[in-house]
Amino acid sequence: MPRHAVPRSGFSMPSEQEFLPLLADREAEMSERIDALKALAYLGVKINYSALKAMKRNLHDDAALISYVRCLSLCGEVAREPLQKYIKHRLPAVRAEAIYGFARYFEGGRDVAHATLSERKLHAWQRVAAIRALADVDLSLAQVEVMRRLGSESGEVLLECLEILRRDLSDDYIPVLIELLKKGRSRATAEASAMLQQITGYKIGNDYRSWHIAYLRHRVAHTSMRAPEESTTQLRTVAYMGIPIFSDNICFVLDSSSSMTERMYEMRRMTRAAKVIEEFDKMLPILPSTSRFNVVFFESLIHEMYEQLTLVTPESKEYASVFVSTNNFSGGTNLFGGIVRSFEFSGIEEVIVLSDGDPSVGDYTKPWQIMVELDRLNRWRNIRISSISFSAPRAAESLMYLISAYNAGHFRDID
Repeated sequence: MPRHAVPRSGFSMPSEQEFLPLLADREAEMSERIDALKALAYLGVKINYSALKAMKRNLHDDAALISYVRCLSLCGEVAREPLQKYIKHRLPAVRAEAIYGFARYFEGGRDVAHATLSERKLHAWQRVAAIRALADVDLSLAQVEVMRRLGSESGEVLLECLEILRRDLSDDYIPVLIELLKKGRSRATAEASAMLQQITGYKIGNDYRSWHIAYLRHRVAHTSMRAPEESTTQLRTVAYMGIPIFSDNICFVLDSSSSMTERMYEMRRMTRAAKVIEEFDKMLPILPSTSRFNVVFFESLIHEMYEQLTLVTPESKEYASVFVSTNNFSGGTNLFGGIVRSFEFSGIEEVIVLSDGDPSVGDYTKPWQIMVELDRLNRWRNIRISSISFSAPRAAESLMYLISAYNAGHFRDID
């Protein structure tokens, strides 16, 4: 299920009854059987151990192996020994899947999860998998564990801890969330501030001192920390086309296909491309100087502004404005390729993707395939993906909505 929203229909995903026969069909193309394996892993379908084991000899790439291990964890006690072996695998994603599966579904799994969390030198994805498994087994106990270690975690693990608290927000979290703000500006403190605002109604921002003072006032008065109903405070946040920006490490993934040259429905004087450029120029001046950013355009091909995230400076902002305004909008819509390219930037924490059409070119064009692949790629990384549908067809709009819902992001539909 999505983390922040209830999914809506718009495109259909084949059912497990369609995928299961493909897995065992030796006459089917191997690429189809591998796609079926990935989809079944995504759906969380229990597969007969013998049928799954028969697929192992055909796993010639890392992505297929990751899905195989994810399915293996659902096979029951017969899979205990092989699953344990994958906890020591060379690939971090495979190790994470093995730890999650063992901690979630097997007797003694909680001990494995706690042991993993205590080893701070382990890859972050393994520790993310451990704390998520604990939360999926017993949310209340996992939230106690999270509150105990919130101040000492960082990166993907800290973001996962916040995600676990967000599943069931409580006044009990207010002190630890306020203490987290001491760490200074980051995506984690922006997330913590947003949670505090949701709990209390105060619109303070991620300023530790202001939150701390407000908390102490309520504590002295023995009142619940709630903003006065008559409060009209407006919180100014950095945003792109209405999508709030939480991280200082962000990439804008923008549709560069030929359809972007069409005129907008509500503002006929302006094309979609012109609106993208105009809003980008409005946002650039308020990007914090502590931020690193990049721009990726996708059409039939993918092209980026820089090879990596770059620091916000007057020079980089000026170049970004020129890069966006001089872009040539043509070709098809390689939505998946654009998002995946942004994932390759070191330190990336947040992506805002904008598109006006159905995926038409690239490695994956079917909406369900894109959902399956993005789930695998972002399962342990906790990259926030927000999306903007720019007069997109129903199926494409629903796809972008679900991408955001499943990846802790915001969605906006613009006509």
